[in-house]
Amino acid sequence: MTNKTLSIFNQLRPVTVGFDNVFDHFERMIDDHNFNTMTATNFPPYNIVKTGEYTYDVELALAGFSKDDIDVDYQDSMLTVKSKEKAKDADVDGMLHRGISKRWFSKAFTIADDVEVPNNSMTHMMREKLGETVKEFDAVLKPSGKIIYLGTPQNEMSLYNTLLARGYEMRVWPARYPTLERSEKAYGGRLAPLLYESLQTNLEAVYGLPTDPKRFDDTDLLERELSYGRSGFALQFMLDTSLSDANKYPLKLSDLMIYSCDKDTAPEKLVYGIFKPLPELPNVGLAGDKFYAPEDTIGRSEYTGSILAVDPSGRGSDETAYAVVKMLNGFLHVVDCGGIEGGYSEKTLQHLTDLAKIHKVNMVLVESNFGDGMFTELLKPYLLKTYPITIEEVRHSKQKEQRIIDTLEPVMNQHRLVVDPKVIQKDYDSVQHMPPDKAAKYMLTYQMTRITKQRGALAHDDRLDVLAMAVQYWTDQMAADADTQIQSRKEELLDNELDKFMSHLNLGTKDTGESGWLSL
Repeated sequence: MTNKTLSIFNQLRPVTVGFDNVFDHFERMIDDHNFNTMTATNFPPYNIVKTGEYTYDVELALAGFSKDDIDVDYQDSMLTVKSKEKAKDADVDGMLHRGISKRWFSKAFTIADDVEVPNNSMTHMMREKLGETVKEFDAVLKPSGKIIYLGTPQNEMSLYNTLLARGYEMRVWPARYPTLERSEKAYGGRLAPLLYESLQTNLEAVYGLPTDPKRFDDTDLLERELSYGRSGFALQFMLDTSLSDANKYPLKLSDLMIYSCDKDTAPEKLVYGIFKPLPELPNVGLAGDKFYAPEDTIGRSEYTGSILAVDPSGRGSDETAYAVVKMLNGFLHVVDCGGIEGGYSEKTLQHLTDLAKIHKVNMVLVESNFGDGMFTELLKPYLLKTYPITIEEVRHSKQKEQRIIDTLEPVMNQHRLVVDPKVIQKDYDSVQHMPPDKAAKYMLTYQMTRITKQRGALAHDDRLDVLAMAVQYWTDQMAADADTQIQSRKEELLDNELDKFMSHLNLGTKDTGESGWLSL
């Protein structure tokens, strides 16, 4: 970059707000060797024509070239048009003079990125930061001016959706014509007026057809749908954000039941509902996800059993996580869950022992990760001294994220995971001493609502992992009990049928002189 160019940017930065990314982008362009090489030549000549308020045409004069001779590529905000190869012109019969030759060329054009891209909108915190950043545009807007965002949403909580609350209008232009019903559900009446009018007047004729066949014809869209998959195509081409986070983040706080759990007894049945929200509890879930208390409870009885699951701290900044889960009639009650700093310290081991005694657990489960059972051997003397109880190690071979989701999702979808509100509050309070950008990542409810099936989806997953371990234990126990009951039921039915058979036999005996079809 020349000193003159640098001077221009340095003069502009102090008197502008929100344009740092623009200046940085231009600086990278000017410093880029390939960009300088491609823009140094005047061949081929070209025009850039503004054809509408938001559209442009790039015209290149390529005499002697056919479509098969040219490559067009778009990557990293760079539109590149180049010839495929530096081939010699083929001799043509009757050619007396060649004034038009196929010169090799490569021409690059920089096109502005979407405001929202996967790299800046992947997490809730990143989306919040992006939302604050674009407010700078509002600050520099003239009274008679306007701001126009053109882009593709990346998730249900897209920046483009939140801009509606700031007074912006939205027009959605999907790649295919949707149904009217889907249009209302996915776009909320924000489908481009031209497309909406076409659906209203001639739905059967246009449904499923490309909205811009010059850009994406039907064959091209079919290929992209196969490549992107159902949810990816719905998001990137149909601009339908309603499927994104629902598929990406399968565990919802709204599927839990929040109920104060007693140490010894619990309701025999809890009735799920969404008419008793609990806004007073700290909620770090995704937008719209809420805690709900059960609509009703029926009866009361002692728990069937209680376990303490422990996930010892590993390397780095992990914590020793624990969860106490009790079971009654298929409902799993989370009465305590949290994390302990301090690794294998005496304080940690004693704290876990006290938890086992307080909650009268029947078994302690320890995940075997580091040290080949060393943590279990360290914990045993404490339990033997204070609260003698069975302790077992658990080993896992399945990918962690997949295992956690496969364990918790069915139970939560059936609304059989009951969490004490004190667990939610304690989970929040336990991280308040940490820096704000790190605190949420250690929370159980944050981990629950941010986990995906992608490997390494969470920076910290200890509390969620140990909860899944406890839930898996009870799920296995209930499955084993169900198998036993099924077998017992089969034997009972068989005995009943034999009794019925014997009672219907007409038996005759010699002593009584009675006759029957079978004489004894």
